[in-house]
Amino acid sequence: MFLLPFRMFVGGSIGNGKQYISWIHINDEVNAITYLINNRDASGSFNLMSPQPVRNADLGRMIGRVLHRPYWFPVPAFAMRLALGELSTVVLDSWRGVPTRLSNLGFQFTFENAESALQDLVG
Repeated sequence: MFLLPFRMFVGGSIGNGKQYISWIHINDEVNAITYLINNRDASGSFNLMSPQPVRNADLGRMIGRVLHRPYWFPVPAFAMRLALGELSTVVLDSWRGVPTRLSNLGFQFTFENAESALQDLVG
């Protein structure tokens, strides 16, 4: 969702760009699930996300750097609301989650930094 505009040279922030995005590298997600399955102390629900959430604008700049594309074309919030309706809250609202319970169990992330995760995936 986020990469396509950058690949087309029209990447930028969504809304005001200040909203937090919780993310996780696919390898860390798979490793976390395996870790939880094999850990007898793990029970209940866990948030699978990096311990370092990023703001939308910062993520956009990182994507631009990794793809060697400009970061210049913001999408106004009203345009997202028109295009997506209620679904626009998924990209316009902020959610700054951290994996406290997972970290407390001792899980070690390979990709805590969004830019290194992007570099690994698309760089």
